[in-house]
Amino acid sequence: MRQRLQSDPDVAQSQFRVGEGALYGELLETVGVFDIHRQLDARELAVAERLRAAVAAMGGLGSGHALGLSRRFAQGELDSVLRSLARLGPRTGRGRPVEFWEALVAAGELLVELPDGDEARAAVAQVLDECRLKPASCEPHGS
Repeated sequence: MRQRLQSDPDVAQSQFRVGEGALYGELLETVGVFDIHRQLDARELAVAERLRAAVAAMGGLGSGHALGLSRRFAQGELDSVLRSLARLGPRTGRGRPVEFWEALVAAGELLVELPDGDEARAAVAQVLDECRLKPASCEPHGS
């Protein structure tokens, strides 16, 4: 949707009638047209790489979650991505749970060191502690 809006916004806008400008604006906001992308430093890029590895090991992701994660990656909200992925977990029967949790642990270990404030650091540390326990309860791949 975002790609269509950016490549030919007039076509998307033509689908709305007079008086629906606010609705069109909401659509643009929902797909992230107004998001401010943040340049990540080397450590943040390493965190993002590990978070993307976790996404790859999930075994699939709904389009709504994918859009939300994509927007948070672009905005540099890596702690939010970590918490979201930990809540979702890998898909049963389709994901690679051990790889998923190990990637989240690796991301969390780097992320907890970033200077984002005590509250954010504490939230990441809590998620990290929970993620560290998960691989031991996973069935071996291929069972």
